[in-house]
Amino acid sequence: MLGAVKEALAKRQESRKAYFGRVSDKEHKATALEKLKASPDKPGKAEKVTAAEGALTAAEEAEQLAKEHFEEVSARALEEMDRFKQTKADDMRKVVLDYVQLQIQYNKRMEQQWATLVPEIEAIDVDQGGAAPQPPPAAAAAEPTPPPVPAADAGVGDDDEVGV
Repeated sequence: MLGAVKEALAKRQESRKAYFGRVSDKEHKATALEKLKASPDKPGKAEKVTAAEGALTAAEEAEQLAKEHFEEVSARALEEMDRFKQTKADDMRKVVLDYVQLQIQYNKRMEQQWATLVPEIEAIDVDQGGAAPQPPPAAAAAEPTPPPVPAADAGVGDDDEVGV
């Protein structure tokens, strides 16, 4: 995709150079014709003026063709850029949606973990030294292991705001 955009821009640049080369050629021939017309009458001047006018007409036609080609190539390059932007926008939208789906799944799992952990935390008897009744071994194996609970003051200083 990116290669196609680069190629389209390179072709546009080549076409642009060709067009401006034709413009320069036409201007050069127009200047030469004006000089020829302004010069004093000499034998064979009429033939030279006619030849210069023909060359100028051919240069104008070549300039017009180059201009049309440049406009055509520019339009294709712009279309390619628009297609590239749309594809990248679609890709970004997909990445964000995938990320949101992963966050939803993760938070559902965390909710389940907390649902199993809260009753255990509430069952802790602080007055008896913190010992909580242990579930029977068969029940413990069936439940997923909850995440570790950080210490009450781990990493929280007097200046830290919690929950903000």
